[in-house]
Amino acid sequence: MIEPMRLLTLIVPEADRVSAVERLRDLGVMQVETSSVQETPELSALTAALEEADRVVDILQVSPESDETLPDAADGAQVVQMVQDSLKLELDLQRELDQCCARIAQAAPWGRFSTELLDRAGKFGLRIYCCTAPKKVMAELSKKYVCMPLSGSGAAMRFAVLADADIAPEELPLAELPAGSCLAKLEEQAADLRQRMAENRLFRSALKGHLEMLRQYRANLAAELEFAQVRLSVGVHDKLATITGFVPEILLDPIREAVKKFGWGFADRPADPAKESVPTLLKMPKMAKVITPLMDFLAISPGYDERDVSLPVLFFFTVFFGMLVGDAGYGTLFLIGAVIGWLTVGRKKVSARLPLLLLTLLSCAAIGWGWASGNCFGMSIPGIPWLSSDPQAGRNTQLVCFTLALAQLALAHIFRILDGGVRNVLGQVGWILVLTANYLLVYMLLLTTSALPGWFLPAMLSCYGAGIVLAAIAEINIRDVGSMFGFPFSIISSFVDVLSYIRLFAVGMSGFYLAKCFNDMAMTLRGVSDWMLPVSIFVLLFGHILNIALASMGVLVHGVRLNTLEFSSHLGLRWGGTVFSPFRRHDK
Repeated sequence: MIEPMRLLTLIVPEADRVSAVERLRDLGVMQVETSSVQETPELSALTAALEEADRVVDILQVSPESDETLPDAADGAQVVQMVQDSLKLELDLQRELDQCCARIAQAAPWGRFSTELLDRAGKFGLRIYCCTAPKKVMAELSKKYVCMPLSGSGAAMRFAVLADADIAPEELPLAELPAGSCLAKLEEQAADLRQRMAENRLFRSALKGHLEMLRQYRANLAAELEFAQVRLSVGVHDKLATITGFVPEILLDPIREAVKKFGWGFADRPADPAKESVPTLLKMPKMAKVITPLMDFLAISPGYDERDVSLPVLFFFTVFFGMLVGDAGYGTLFLIGAVIGWLTVGRKKVSARLPLLLLTLLSCAAIGWGWASGNCFGMSIPGIPWLSSDPQAGRNTQLVCFTLALAQLALAHIFRILDGGVRNVLGQVGWILVLTANYLLVYMLLLTTSALPGWFLPAMLSCYGAGIVLAAIAEINIRDVGSMFGFPFSIISSFVDVLSYIRLFAVGMSGFYLAKCFNDMAMTLRGVSDWMLPVSIFVLLFGHILNIALASMGVLVHGVRLNTLEFSSHLGLRWGGTVFSPFRRHDK
């Protein structure tokens, strides 16, 4: 259920407003309204420091491990500065390297010599002129001077003109050589720059050892920023100050005790989602708390004026996971991973227990459906004949998919019946009848292989007739032309929603055949010769790892979609809520 919220305003003496904010943080039960806080230099500086700390954490997290000595650092701020200096140095070195490489590209066509060599040759009476011109121009000059081709062809010949006396510049197509064009020195300089860049990266990787200190520094900055925002949100009215925010009704007692203890005053009223953005605090049944890691990962929450559907979402998502993975072998691997997690991380970190519990539940679902459908690592095993060995096993699996569609979508409308109102109840009953008719129509079009019983068609048409009439009573507003034109599309959309559950069968079947193909490829390679055994093992491992990755993506795409789109649209759930986040000390 969603806990009722109160919009509460604390009234404190103006002189005590900072201490009141500190005491409120110690209580940790109120989400303070800070949306109206104006930007200040203090907030800007803290925000910039926090963003920079986040950036440095991200950089160090992806940095490779290093055996270098851990550089000394007094605190997280110094680590941030060291990383910033390292990044600046890398940019400077990269800029120098780019310039050096450009000069190498200019000098390379002229060969491995330096401009100093030309000056030295002049002291001995030998004049060397570097030129560039078309080949026919060089041929003409060769009649008068000694020309030595160096590189190039056609319209871009590079050559040297040798003479024992000075030649007027206008007589030769002189080339402009890059400054400091000794190729060996330039390459040595580039190698030195690359070495310095590598050493700089090793230094930055060594700073990864301070990651925990940096995270603590980042957490302190976040707490300091939050405190500053709350402090600046305090309204000052002559000698009084007010602090406004949301408090769940079940957490009002600590506020009342603080009011009595510190001599504050307060006023409160029920939070109104029509007037303000009310945060959502879910009080889930113990069983449903398992779904919390998924909702946190997707960053979704029902709105304050919406319904908590964590329990049905957990049930159907678990079933969808089993069908989409659809392999008892993969489920066993997931379960082994969950057990290892319980034995290692689960004992130490309480925060890891819910994700591990969810993984355990999903693993059991994959094992159960894989066994029922007779699939283990892409190999057929004995299962429930109706789903595995029956000639109509594929159609039977599709029937399960469409039955799940009817059950979940009808459940959404049953939830909406609880909202009351005669017109609403009639409308939701009508939609349930329409969904039932859609289910019968899908069965008739896709699943039946024999003559239908005589009652089937009249029952389907009756459900459509009664359902459309009842749904129209609730959906169509005669004063709104849009609702009249949109209603037929809603009927069609409901049929498409039922049909979309076929994805459970399609994704599961594709995973089975992909695994089977890699199994067959590996067996074929193994049969060629004994020398192909390592190759066949590689093909087998690669194929199943790829299939597991695709199955995981399928769960995120299809399993989540059916709950957050099809089911939620029939329920009228927008997932537009924000999670209740009280102002508190984060070290508690």
